[in-house]
Amino acid sequence: MIKGLRELRDLFVFEDDWHEKLFLHDGDASVLVWQSDVTCTKTKRRENFECAAIITWKDGLIASITDNTDTAAVQRISAA
Repeated sequence: MIKGLRELRDLFVFEDDWHEKLFLHDGDASVLVWQSDVTCTKTKRRENFECAAIITWKDGLIASITDNTDTAAVQRISAA
């Protein structure tokens, strides 16, 4: 079981090949859809992930970021 953000960051490596697929902005909200190869350091399995970030803004600064991805794919590459 992952016990914290540092452990999560150590378990998955996002490769340098990420690229933006879509960016939309309207008012105080943005959506960024991006794609990257991700490797699980524990199992050495790798898979291509598509992620979506929902960004809210306040006074011109980022107020929050909510990331979404395929949790079934996370399970596939991290299962022992």
